[in-house]
Amino acid sequence: MNRKRINNFLKDKLLSIIILLCNTLFIFLFYYSTVDEIEILYPTIITIFLIIIYLLIEWYRYYRFNFQLEKFIEDSSHKVVLSTCEQKEIYKVINKIHNNYIGQLEDVAIENNRKSKFLAQLIHNLKTPVTIIDLILQKQKGGKLKAGDINSLKQENMVIYDGLQNVLNLIRLDEFSKDYVPTSVDLVGTINNIIKKNKNFFIYNNIFAKIEIEEKEIFVLSDKKWNEFIIEQIISNGIKYSTSKESPKYITLKIEKEEEFVILKIVDEGIGIPDYDMDRIFEAFFTGENGRIYKNSTGIGLYMCGIVAEKLNQKITIESKVGVGTVVSIRYRRKVNVR
Repeated sequence: MNRKRINNFLKDKLLSIIILLCNTLFIFLFYYSTVDEIEILYPTIITIFLIIIYLLIEWYRYYRFNFQLEKFIEDSSHKVVLSTCEQKEIYKVINKIHNNYIGQLEDVAIENNRKSKFLAQLIHNLKTPVTIIDLILQKQKGGKLKAGDINSLKQENMVIYDGLQNVLNLIRLDEFSKDYVPTSVDLVGTINNIIKKNKNFFIYNNIFAKIEIEEKEIFVLSDKKWNEFIIEQIISNGIKYSTSKESPKYITLKIEKEEEFVILKIVDEGIGIPDYDMDRIFEAFFTGENGRIYKNSTGIGLYMCGIVAEKLNQKITIESKVGVGTVVSIRYRRKVNVR
């Protein structure tokens, strides 16, 4: 038998042993003071015998339960036979901890699988701009480089940058609570910065930004970086699905105010989203009908916007009509700018 197990058993039953031995001692003293020595021996033997029987029974229960727990640790399918109410309660706790652990492992596996798919899709999308850049460099070697090729290089470089930024944002989502800084954010300033940052992207795709906001500052409660990510992603989608080589198109940004909320509306003149795709636009990797037309669609941008908006306690709603365009509304809680 395992000596450690025996020692643990004796430690657990030490109080019971002491009480039984004290009881035996009291009986012995009582008989010693009232009867002959021969009559003392009989009850003493009986008491010691019962103590031994009790300890053997307890030992059997203890040994079997611990032995089965060790088997259960090795193989979770092993059935544990329970003898006492205490063992049943202990087993319930162990089983609950085990199930929680298995659940956490499954969640981690699902999350890792999701990340792997995201990364695979993003890396796949980065292959296209790399190929285009390579073709332009080959032109340059042959002395056939045109003026528009430089703009193409800048554009494809921006695509690569955005792809890498999406990878970083995907990683940061896991640490959102640490990365999130709720503060008073100037929505007008954020919009102007995004348009200025993506100026070449607008020009390259023959799209113009139209800002229909009278106020110079409108403050909302949000996180500066993550809010900028959402707006930039939606504008990027608007440009992508509004590209026109013939006549220029517009992306209009306007703000509506309610009592406690501010609503930013981003309106594009793109191809629109079919009604049968609307319920799935925030699903991961879903590109829908438009994804068959625009091969660079990933189905990741709006999915990440949905997750971030939920974490920021912001609400995104989308209305769209095929051939007319799309309206994306972001609802913020108002924040008074205190100076």
